[in-house]
Amino acid sequence: MGDLPKNDLSVASLHTNMLKKVTGSRASKSLLWSYKRSFNGFVAKLTEDEKNQLARMEGVVSVFPSQKKHLHTTRSWDFMGFPQNVTRAPLESDVIVGMLDTGVWPESDSFKDDGFGPPPAKWKGSCDSTNFTCNNKLIGAKYYNTEGELRDEELSARDTEGHGTHTASTVAGRAVYNASLLGLANGTARGGVPSARIAVYKICFPGGCSDADILAAFDDAIADGVDIISLSVGGSFPLDYFEDTIAIGAFHSMKNGILTSNSAGNDGPTPGSITNLSPWSLSVAASSIDRKFLTQIVLGNNMTYEGPTVNTFDGAIHPIVYGASVPNTKKGFTSDDSRYCEPDSLDPTLVQNKIVVCEDFDGPENALLSGASGVVVEGDFGYEDLAFSYPLPTTYLSSQDGIAVLKYINSTTTPSANILKSYEPVDKAAPTVVSFSSRGPSLITLDVLKPDLTAPGVDILAAWSMGTTVTGEEGDTRVVPFNIISGTSMSCPHASGAAAYVKSFHPTWSPAAIKSALMTTAAPMSSTKNPEAEFAYGSGHIDPSKAADPGLVYDAGEQDFVSFLCGQGYNATTLKMVTGDSSACSAATNATVWDLNYPSFALSAKQSGNITRTFKRTVTNVGAANSSYQANVVAPSGLVVKVNPSSLAFKEVEEQQSFVVTVDATIGSNALSGSLLINFMIFFYILINLCFWQTYIVYMGDLPKSDHLSVASLHTNMLQEVTGSRTSESLLWSYKKTFNGFVAKLTEDEKNQLARTEGVASVFLNEKKELHTTRSWDFIGFPQDVERAPLESDVIVGVLDTGVWPESDSFKDDGFGPPPTKWKGSCDSTNFTCNNKLIGARYYNIENRPRDGELSARDTDGHGTHTASIVAGRAVTNASLLGFAKGVARGGVPSARIAVYKICFIDGCSDADILAAFDDAIADGVDIISLSVGGRFFSSYFKDSIAIGAFHSMKNGILTSNAAGNYGPIRGSIANLSPWSLSVAASSIDRKFLTRIVLGNNMTYEGPAVNTFNGVIHPIVDGASVPNKKEGFTSAQSRYCDLNSLDRALVQDKIVVCEDFNGPQNALMSGASGVVIKGDFGYEDEADTYPLPTTYLTTKDGNAILTYINSTTTPTASILKSDELVNKAALTVAYFSSRGPNHITPDLLKPDLTAPGLEILAAWSQGTTVTGEEGDTRVVPFNILSGTSMSCPHASGAAAYVKSFHPTWSPAAIKSALMTTAKPMSPTKNPDAEFAYGSGQINPLKAVDPGLVYDAGEQDFVSFLCGQGYRATTLNIITGDSSACSATVNSTVWDLNYPSFALSAKQSGSISQTFNRTVTNVGAAESSYQADVVAPPGMVLKVNPSSLAFKATGEKQSFVVTVDATIGLKALSGSLVWSDGVHHVTSPIIASRTSESLLWSYKKSFNGFVAKLTEDEKNQLARTEGVVSVFLSQKKELHTTRSWDFMGFPQDVERAPLESDVIVGMLDTGVWPESDSFKDDGFGPPPAKWKGSCDSTNFTCNNKLIGARYYNIENRPRDGELSARDTDGHGTHTASIIAGRAVNNASLFGFAKGVARGGVPSARIAVYKTCFSDGCQDADILAAFDDAIADGVDIISVSLSGRLVSSYFKDSIAIGAFHSMKNGILTSNSAGNSGPVPATIKNPSPWSLSVAASSIDRKFLTRIVLGNNMTYEGHTINTFKGVIHPIVYGASVPNKKKGFTSVVSRYCYPDSLDRALIENKIVVCEDYYGPPSGASGVVIKGDSFYEDPDLAAPGLEILAAWSQGTTVTGEEGDTRVVPFNILSGTSMSCPHASGAAAYVKSFHPTWSPAAIKSALMTTAKPMSPTKNPDAEFAYGSGQINPLKAVDPGLVYDAGEQDFVSFLCGQGYRATSLNIITGDSSACSATVNSTVWDLNYPSFALSAKQSGSISQTFNRTVTNVGAAESSYQADVVAPPGMVVKVNPSSLAFKATGEKQSFVVTVDATIGLKALSGSLVWSDGVHHVTSPIIAFLYF
Repeated sequence: MGDLPKNDLSVASLHTNMLKKVTGSRASKSLLWSYKRSFNGFVAKLTEDEKNQLARMEGVVSVFPSQKKHLHTTRSWDFMGFPQNVTRAPLESDVIVGMLDTGVWPESDSFKDDGFGPPPAKWKGSCDSTNFTCNNKLIGAKYYNTEGELRDEELSARDTEGHGTHTASTVAGRAVYNASLLGLANGTARGGVPSARIAVYKICFPGGCSDADILAAFDDAIADGVDIISLSVGGSFPLDYFEDTIAIGAFHSMKNGILTSNSAGNDGPTPGSITNLSPWSLSVAASSIDRKFLTQIVLGNNMTYEGPTVNTFDGAIHPIVYGASVPNTKKGFTSDDSRYCEPDSLDPTLVQNKIVVCEDFDGPENALLSGASGVVVEGDFGYEDLAFSYPLPTTYLSSQDGIAVLKYINSTTTPSANILKSYEPVDKAAPTVVSFSSRGPSLITLDVLKPDLTAPGVDILAAWSMGTTVTGEEGDTRVVPFNIISGTSMSCPHASGAAAYVKSFHPTWSPAAIKSALMTTAAPMSSTKNPEAEFAYGSGHIDPSKAADPGLVYDAGEQDFVSFLCGQGYNATTLKMVTGDSSACSAATNATVWDLNYPSFALSAKQSGNITRTFKRTVTNVGAANSSYQANVVAPSGLVVKVNPSSLAFKEVEEQQSFVVTVDATIGSNALSGSLLINFMIFFYILINLCFWQTYIVYMGDLPKSDHLSVASLHTNMLQEVTGSRTSESLLWSYKKTFNGFVAKLTEDEKNQLARTEGVASVFLNEKKELHTTRSWDFIGFPQDVERAPLESDVIVGVLDTGVWPESDSFKDDGFGPPPTKWKGSCDSTNFTCNNKLIGARYYNIENRPRDGELSARDTDGHGTHTASIVAGRAVTNASLLGFAKGVARGGVPSARIAVYKICFIDGCSDADILAAFDDAIADGVDIISLSVGGRFFSSYFKDSIAIGAFHSMKNGILTSNAAGNYGPIRGSIANLSPWSLSVAASSIDRKFLTRIVLGNNMTYEGPAVNTFNGVIHPIVDGASVPNKKEGFTSAQSRYCDLNSLDRALVQDKIVVCEDFNGPQNALMSGASGVVIKGDFGYEDEADTYPLPTTYLTTKDGNAILTYINSTTTPTASILKSDELVNKAALTVAYFSSRGPNHITPDLLKPDLTAPGLEILAAWSQGTTVTGEEGDTRVVPFNILSGTSMSCPHASGAAAYVKSFHPTWSPAAIKSALMTTAKPMSPTKNPDAEFAYGSGQINPLKAVDPGLVYDAGEQDFVSFLCGQGYRATTLNIITGDSSACSATVNSTVWDLNYPSFALSAKQSGSISQTFNRTVTNVGAAESSYQADVVAPPGMVLKVNPSSLAFKATGEKQSFVVTVDATIGLKALSGSLVWSDGVHHVTSPIIASRTSESLLWSYKKSFNGFVAKLTEDEKNQLARTEGVVSVFLSQKKELHTTRSWDFMGFPQDVERAPLESDVIVGMLDTGVWPESDSFKDDGFGPPPAKWKGSCDSTNFTCNNKLIGARYYNIENRPRDGELSARDTDGHGTHTASIIAGRAVNNASLFGFAKGVARGGVPSARIAVYKTCFSDGCQDADILAAFDDAIADGVDIISVSLSGRLVSSYFKDSIAIGAFHSMKNGILTSNSAGNSGPVPATIKNPSPWSLSVAASSIDRKFLTRIVLGNNMTYEGHTINTFKGVIHPIVYGASVPNKKKGFTSVVSRYCYPDSLDRALIENKIVVCEDYYGPPSGASGVVIKGDSFYEDPDLAAPGLEILAAWSQGTTVTGEEGDTRVVPFNILSGTSMSCPHASGAAAYVKSFHPTWSPAAIKSALMTTAKPMSPTKNPDAEFAYGSGQINPLKAVDPGLVYDAGEQDFVSFLCGQGYRATSLNIITGDSSACSATVNSTVWDLNYPSFALSAKQSGSISQTFNRTVTNVGAAESSYQADVVAPPGMVVKVNPSSLAFKATGEKQSFVVTVDATIGLKALSGSLVWSDGVHHVTSPIIAFLYF
């Protein structure tokens, strides 16, 4: 209501009267507080209508809630990376790939044609399938049945096997995000050329792939106009080139300019097993990828073994038996059969629900049919590099491990085991050629190296036919859109795609040229890892990117191959028929194999010895016109290679040059390079000639040239000659489009007769080929979706969030029926309609806040879409964020319905809207409410909108799931903690991103970054070496890659090393192709994304790169695409996740449980971008976020899943089921234990069948609230009935029927508590449960009774738990488990609270120790025998602390006599009055102006600390906090920084030693306690301002801020500061701690002083000195003195007794180290899980950091006084009570500025707040924009300089009227301003100034787009220096800015005289802000003002 009324009217009466008008008789209860001393206003509890009515009343400026809530989302994804796809040629869409395979599933997302134009004009094919049509992606489809053997239903090109769909999508499938096989191999399924076209030729059917059909397909494909043919088919044995249909077809393809890509075969690792080996085709081997699957089995004795299988089942404990011991004797089987688990060999009664050990790979399927629950395949079968899938839990163990399992089975009468779900570790050995991949050499032509190269062929995810199942086996019902299979069938299409990619860039290149490009650019592979070397991998691992630019190619055409064939012994007649021309073999056309222009060289010999061979080759230049090449030969011992000539110089593109290679080799048992001693394998064929017809192919070469000859007639005539009247039956097919031949049924004699016929090249049997697929997916695991309840689609989840993006695939309603009849809601959105999935949508704007297009339930933020899809989104395959986190995005209950309630907008989530949404959601009929929103601080249960809404939800049978909050790891930071809601913490997942950089010297470094770009070699430069000198930059700026600091000409297309995180964006703008961020910034656990290839390296690794750059004239590097690695540290609670304990009810454990909340992929709004930040244009359907906002919907989905099975269960029963079945978590990894994770990690599957539940209803919670002190009248109102608190309805927290147990004590010692609990049987009717208790030392648990027997479902039984605990420094964690053998109903039990006395032992050179002692303990020790002396540990030297000295403000500066009259008002957490900093020795009484009081209840003030008040307007429970005494420490710290007495020898345990002092040690302090453990309420803040102004303070210091910026008069701090200014008081504010995000400053009002935080010249390093005297150091604070100890590496001391190996002990994982080997030793660990038990020290091996921001006033590591009512950290268990502490934050910089302001005030008591502020700003020390990229936006005018501020020369003064005029210009109404100021202020032409005319000491102008801008600023300065003085304007302006000052000189004749001037700024604004300055100087004073022009979007 603005200013106080001017008459004598009682303000309190005014407030009461106003309230009566709107609340009636409720006025007295409604009114909470009146502001009546300094300004006018009040606090009241109001309904929405009452609020609106008051807001319209005359005299009311604004009505707003006391606080805001905010979304619980971290910012980990603020900036994202570059698109997934590499550079594409425009002609890619003209490339056509012909796929000869099993057909295609045309409906697959991989073959959608969105955005495709019509097929290329060259396409001559057709779509001949009978049951689907083609499209512009899938342009052709044919099928073949030349032998007429197929059934009608098979006559289609549709794929009913899956293989063809898989290979086609691998070659050229569209990118489909979030694809997986039932959650495995998550990622993007896409082809190599996603824009290319596909033509399908179905040649393979269930019986195989007919040779006749293969040739028919080749015939069509060539004629149709395809560019590449991909054929993942092959025979069992190598055949002569022209008796092999594939070689024949590939030859004619080559002749027509088409490359054929073939799979090598799956018969490896046998030498010579490759079957597709013609030199004119590309033969592709298969190699591994960096993923493998391992499955562990945990035995009942806790021993663990693992092996390669894919197991999708969650672990469950089952009995385990050996197959040999359970033979099916009834059917005559013995153990000899059952040990292998042969069909029917197992006795079903003995294996039912048991795990069976089988000695054969077919065992799992047979065991399943016998009723087994799992299988262990035991044996050494050689399949270690493959992971098969099975239809039940299975692992494959070696014989050694299998025997260990059998020994265990025989060692106990009740053997049991648990086969865990598979995990996906990184295969660090990859790539290696897999064992099944067929090997060379080529048995047809030994000296043609085969295979040609290798490509990925293991565990490949690609599209799959939905006309079959995962395995295609009977009984498998899993129909999936994607599948994972292995084989050279998978590597072949990778090569085909690469070939098509090259073809798109070089459409005129021949097949041989493309093949050469692929081979010569392949990545070399290791012969150590691959013993068969080139016979396994050929030229190496394919590299498509490099193949597009190979430089040179080895080209070859038809004639070259004909010459080769002549040399191979083919006669001219045959070759003429093949080629169709007059080819003849002669001396000129009869080349040896060594002269075939092939891209590899091979020679062989039949015996050991010396051999010499020359090879003639010709290369064609396809690179730069003028280029020179030098031959570089690598040859092992025994091989001499000579090249002549050894250099080639080209002058033009396409120029050819020849050379000769001579190889001299001594061949032994091992191959040298490309040679091998051949061990011939002789195969015996027995051909039985029976008198029956078989199908043969008659191959006749090229088509006849005669136009009049009918090829079909020719074939008929030829057949008649040998078959007679049977011709029509015999002829099956004629090849007549691109080559000549036919298929016929012939006897052996007829075949031989035809073979002798003129014109016939060959006749051969039509055989079946097999698909090249391994058996890794023969058996598959559990389906993606677990068992679903029929009622799942009746479950409705209400999501209260930012709305929804309804068009997302996650919310499609295909297959959904109408909403459940219980649904009473509606779809009230204005710009979309709901559907049967998304059944409801509402939005709220109760306060009618300006929304600008937000008034809809449509989500323009993304958060709500994300959370809704996590809960109940449809399964969307192949989802990802631009290719990362690939997989299926799906909700926990995909069949459930969603109702959206939009409560959150850009400015937060209003409490009023939250409650309105709860109101609607409950009435609408939702079943679960999910709410990822919370407050910064907790509130009492019924002053918290979320707790209130959740209570009413519970009352109506609805469970509310809440996010715990993102303010961890601070103890007690959890805000959503009501016992009737589910509070969910966030845990990590097993994924992290690392990006490698490979230098030109082959050194590799890696760091955390998400890089979506493929690696390309570029030059690399150091940013410091390429400054943009033309614009005045030096290396000092360019080393950080500051904006425009890099010389574009010198960084174009180069990788730049930058020493700042802003480097990548700036470097990109300068034309860079990549960036290396170098430095130790402390972001090692975050992988950021950037707009160009980037990695972040430590300083050490960065320096290594700089050393390399300086070592060569042509440094190069390649930043590789990121690796997505397993996070081995998972499962851990996320750092940000808010922790318990519960500050409202300490003995109620919170959080309840944890769920995944880190890097979660889910749907996203396309109404925003990836980050929602300005300049981000990436609109995506899915995004990755982190936060408890993401864990909450996981729990909501789990709750809905349970609800679907148990629709009648209460909210408490569902919550109990989730908590008691949660997966236990490690307290070692999570030091806060249950306060971090509650009951553990959520387990939805187990929660469906919990066995027992702890149920509770409304009456239980009412009874609990009575026990908490709530009044009956209050509870009657809340419940709506006559609930009353009485002896029977008044229970303690310990008797609330909660699924967890907690007790606490305020001090160490013994404690005992009983808990009454009741469980309800929800399992089997007749069941017995036994209590199993786990208690740590110091805790004793008793359960009575200890067993419970139930006779009926729904029966309840009660028990009592007694906990006796001795509480010390650490919390004690135990558990109670009720078990019936099947269910394990688990509840955590936690007892929480002395630091150890012994600090150090002297034990090497003398005897003694250091300890913390009381005076009595010290005296007792001094009398002990053997003790010489006991004395106080004192400091020997005073070192002044740094913050004031660092500013140039020494302790002995000149002080004004009036300093002791200055009163500083501190709004904070109170004060510790006994601190030495606040002693009043030598102080006189308070100044006469002081009107305040000392209202604290537990201390008295003094002449230094003259006032103290505290506030609790909302009467929140405070438990001892109702005093101005500081129990937090923060207020004591800030008060002492401003005005604390000088205290010598202050430190924090010896650190930061020196004098602790304030800026004005003689000033007085008045404390106003506005902040408590649950935060700082707006109501209390304004009450404090009200008092402080009236009390007579001179400066107000407020180190507080809100989470979001509010308008000036809806911000309690801005309102208070305005009235302070009006009364001559300057308010100093902290800027906030939300940087470095732009525009995050929280206290921006122009009448207050906003202070940023800067570093000081101190940091802490800890050294380790090795025994060799080498010293290393890193960033930690270590208070211990150095003692020499042995040192060991964790990897060398594994705890083998517990089954650990060095793989685990290297990380010092809990229990992984052998205590006996590390006792009293220092251990080197590669991770930190807490100090290893018994060790004397730890070295954490990794990249340490020290964060060193450089901002505006000291705010880093500030030593100041501390409250002794708390500890150093304030955390539970911390007992260190200290008088001084070190803190960082803008909370510390603010009091420095406040102290400086008070110092100026002491010299100039009459100066206005604006004058003091101007003095501080215009004398500030300039700061470096290089060190601070945000420049003035970071530090404003610069670093504060109190000494200079006392004498500024001139000041820019401003008073109330100036700010009113400014507010008029900002659009505030005159009526509002009249109320605020309390006078007749009005906005008019004269009282309506722009922001540019506010007399402010700095100048800023902005524009919304780039371009020129001009602005004038009117200013007035007041002379506060010498009476007669002259000032000259000095302007500094950067390029692009022109600043003019008129007049440019000012002459003063008197102190206090004012003079005005005009500043005109003309600026050309681009992406970088322009910073200049204006300095008025008289030679002594330099009155400096920054000038900044910038873009503001």
